[in-house]
Amino acid sequence: MRSMRKAKTHGSKKPIVLTILVIIPFLAALATLLAWYYGRTADIQKRSEPTQTVSPKEPPIDLEAAKILDRDLIKRMLVHDQQAVELLDIELSYGESPALKQLAGNMKTARQAQLVKIEALLQKWGEPYTNLKDYPQQTGHDMYPSHPGMATPEEMAELREAPTKTVDAKFFELMTDHYAGSISMLQQQKDEIIDEDVRSIVNEALKARSNEQSDLDMHQSMHSKSGSRH
Repeated sequence: MRSMRKAKTHGSKKPIVLTILVIIPFLAALATLLAWYYGRTADIQKRSEPTQTVSPKEPPIDLEAAKILDRDLIKRMLVHDQQAVELLDIELSYGESPALKQLAGNMKTARQAQLVKIEALLQKWGEPYTNLKDYPQQTGHDMYPSHPGMATPEEMAELREAPTKTVDAKFFELMTDHYAGSISMLQQQKDEIIDEDVRSIVNEALKARSNEQSDLDMHQSMHSKSGSRH
């Protein structure tokens, strides 16, 4: 009886052992398969997602430095415009072409109006500035302005002393260089301007410079076709 019970117990353990030996490897293989499947799915999804590049953050604007640049630009515009008025005065005084002198008169009015705005802005800021006439009238002097397009003191003297019949041509040459330099100077800095008053003055100046140079070019073209330079 005892041997039969022992045999029965031994017989009942055998299926359990077999079950364990089969199920455990199966579960392990299933777990491995599931891990591989989900890992592969996540990798495919990651590859299919659009790559998002994080743009580098722009450094904060140094407002004090920006104000210095704005004020420096306005001071350069001041002396630039003051020399433009001098050029226009010479043409008005010694030029021969009535049409060119009329253009010069209109340009002078516009420049003087802009100078009023510039000086008012500098006074509003309490910013000291130097007028062109206060600089040493000598080319190459460390203090004399040499902004783009500005005529040298020698060129200004030559224009004043030129024979009447050559004033128009010399004026046209110097004024064209003056416009090109002024436009270049303003274009280079206009996108970095912080002060809204400065931005307004610069935008108005750029528009006026382009229109006035177009008027000069048209006058030159018309008189060249008619056989007269001016």
